[in-house]
Amino acid sequence: MSCDTNKNLSDELKAKDGVITLTEEVNGLKYRLMLIDENAVERLRNVKNAETIRADKAESELHLLRSVYESLLGKWNALWSEPEHNEAARKVKERKARLAAEKQNRYQNILSRFIAEGRAALRAFAFTNRTNFNDKEAASIYYGIMAVAHKTELNLGTKEGISSAVNNFLSGVSWLDCSKFNVECVTSWAHLFAERDVTYEPSIIDNFISFVDYMSCSAETYTSLGGSNGSADQLTNWDGTKKLGLKSATKKKGQSY
Repeated sequence: MSCDTNKNLSDELKAKDGVITLTEEVNGLKYRLMLIDENAVERLRNVKNAETIRADKAESELHLLRSVYESLLGKWNALWSEPEHNEAARKVKERKARLAAEKQNRYQNILSRFIAEGRAALRAFAFTNRTNFNDKEAASIYYGIMAVAHKTELNLGTKEGISSAVNNFLSGVSWLDCSKFNVECVTSWAHLFAERDVTYEPSIIDNFISFVDYMSCSAETYTSLGGSNGSADQLTNWDGTKKLGLKSATKKKGQSY
């Protein structure tokens, strides 16, 4: 009987020891979880504080910039509210608009003059016995067709664009006193010249447009391709250096006109 009692007591003590050990382990885990939560909260708190500081700084800088802007705007408005400044600004604006309109008119007139010179050269050629254009005629016709294309927004990079430009160019030629046979021959030669013999490289077209733009800057800068004012490839700058001008019609390799 005594042995059984001792055994039961021993088992009971062992059971109690197991409970105590398990409780301590649970408490330890709770403590570690608490530490983890505290660290996470502290990190979030630091991030929030840093963002708050940055936001406050940005708001302060924005307020300063707004104050400077409002101050400058007030000074600007005060300056231009004076009658003499308003009148001066109005005159400057009107002058710019007038000069731009005059320049655009000259630009279009210069294109028209290139076209007229080309058509005149082709008409004069129709009354000769020659079957090929000379260099002067070729240049006039070449740039006349290019001017037509630029004025009517035709693409000289395509066969259709070139053909349309030539047809437009020919439609304005005066064939008065020219025989029907000559008209047919010259028209055919013009098509062959424009569509087979010469090229329309983008660099050449860009140079032509730049040249027209330069001449449109002043009513006195227009220079005929072959008239009494000289040649368009012989313009000079104020210091005597040669200005980029127009060259002869660019032939395709192996072609002649």
